[in-house]
Amino acid sequence: MEVYNIFVQSLAIIAVFLFIISFHFRSRRNILITQIAGIIIFVIHYWLLSAWTGLILVSLNGVITILFLFKEKSKILGNRIILYASLVVLLAFTFLTWDGIYSLLPLIGVGSVIIAKWQNNTNKLRALSIPNSICWIFYDFFVGSYGGIIA
Repeated sequence: MEVYNIFVQSLAIIAVFLFIISFHFRSRRNILITQIAGIIIFVIHYWLLSAWTGLILVSLNGVITILFLFKEKSKILGNRIILYASLVVLLAFTFLTWDGIYSLLPLIGVGSVIIAKWQNNTNKLRALSIPNSICWIFYDFFVGSYGGIIA
């Protein structure tokens, strides 16, 4: 059981490491692609912890990040309605997976990071991602993601 717990917690550390690396890229595309890899690892991490709000909102973050990769190439995906619809979907899934007041933390975190990823300016993308980290630290405490807290 101890090895399993170390494995689960290690996933969060690896995922955060990918997010840290992502902010060292100059292009928005490379930042987002690296973050998608981190998101996939976080999805597995929250699934293994049975942290359903975190799992669903991180998954939605991944889908939305993939869509945002193509926003410059598609008039539909580049429309602000996609941004607003993404935030509404996050809100809906937060309440579908509601597990107490701390479920608001991933909502605020992912909401802020989605707004950040919408930005074309990489400096704004980096700066607007800060609230995301703060919210996830507290959520991780509540769901037992000690690897997430440490990272």
